[in-house]
Amino acid sequence: MRLLEKSGCKAWVVGFESFDKDNLKQMNKSWSISHHDYDTAVRIIKDHGIMIYGTFVFGYDHDTTDSFDICLDFAQRSN
Repeated sequence: MRLLEKSGCKAWVVGFESFDKDNLKQMNKSWSISHHDYDTAVRIIKDHGIMIYGTFVFGYDHDTTDSFDICLDFAQRSN
């Protein structure tokens, strides 16, 4: 992160993909949350002065209509 900041990185596209652990497993991306949760990851990135352009995927087996609300809550909470 220090190197990204030092390089002048101002924004980063982050594929959060899903908030459901089973969906992440299905995507072969369970490593996405193996070190930190998304809130912690956002805080670390922002602490280095880097803006986040977050992307999300909907339509996997474990998504429900609540998946949209969970995503929206996270996006609003994370600014």
